[in-house]
Amino acid sequence: MCSSDLLASGSNPCSFAHVAGPFGQRPAIDLTRRALEPARVWALTQDNAGPRLSRSEDGGATWQDLGPPLPGAPSDTAAPYAHTLDVAPSDPQRLYATGLVSNFAQSVLWRSLDGGQSWQVQAMPGPGAPADFLAAVAPDDPARVYVRRISQAGGSVWTSPDAGVSWQQLWSNERTPTGLALAPDGKTLAVATSKRQSTEAAGDLWFIALDTGKVQKFVGLGATCLSWGVDGLWACGAESLDGFTVARIVDGQRSQVLHAKRSEEHTSELQSLAYHV
Repeated sequence: MCSSDLLASGSNPCSFAHVAGPFGQRPAIDLTRRALEPARVWALTQDNAGPRLSRSEDGGATWQDLGPPLPGAPSDTAAPYAHTLDVAPSDPQRLYATGLVSNFAQSVLWRSLDGGQSWQVQAMPGPGAPADFLAAVAPDDPARVYVRRISQAGGSVWTSPDAGVSWQQLWSNERTPTGLALAPDGKTLAVATSKRQSTEAAGDLWFIALDTGKVQKFVGLGATCLSWGVDGLWACGAESLDGFTVARIVDGQRSQVLHAKRSEEHTSELQSLAYHV
C-alpha cells in the first residue's frame, strides 16, 4: 500500500472509516499487527527523510512516532524507500522492514530489536535491486523471516534463519509470486501466482513443506493474495482473470467461492470471507 490516508474497519469488515495519524504528511507504506494484540498496530510511513515507524495502541485512533527514520547505506545521499513491514508473533520488540537504499540500487532488510527505537540495515542477497516483500516471521522463532521476491528474472521465495544475516532460496519460477502465506504452525508455506493478462495460462498454487522441502503443485489454482489463519488458507483473485474474488482453499480445491457479481443476499457471506483475506 502507499496512501496519504488510513482507513480502519470495526465489527463490519466491509465498512471503513477514516482514522487519525501522521498520514496526511507522510504516505503510509505498510501496516502490521500481532494476532494476540489486535488493537496494537504499527505503520511504516515515508517522507523526504526516509521511512519512519509509528504505533497505535487503540486500533488506529491515535498514533505515536517511534525512533528515527530507518537508515540508508553509509554513503547514501538520497533517502531510502520502504516496501513492507512485519512484527514477530512471538516478540513484539522484533520488527522487520524491506526496501531500497543507494538511490534504489540495493535491496535491504531492516531489523529492530527494541520495538523500532533503533534499526540495523542488512543488504539482501543477489545482484541488482529486486523488490523484496516480507511475507511472514515464524510463529515460534523471531529470527526466522520469509520474503517474496520479484525481479526481472521472475519470482522467488527466500528465508533467513538469523534475522537477515544469511539467506536460502526455497522456490523460484518464471512468474512472480503474487501471494505467499505461512501456516499458523510455521511448517508449511503456500505460494501463488496469478494471471496478468487474459492470454496467459491460469496461475498455480504451491505448498512447500519446510521440514522436508517437499513441494506440491496445484495447476490452475492461482491467486493475487493469500492469508493463512487458524480456520484455513484464504485467497483473493482478480475476478476477470482468475474467475473468483475470494475463496477458501481446501485440499487443493476452492471452496466457499465468491464472485464479484454475487447478488445482495450473499453480502453477509462476502463480509465473513473478506475478513480473512
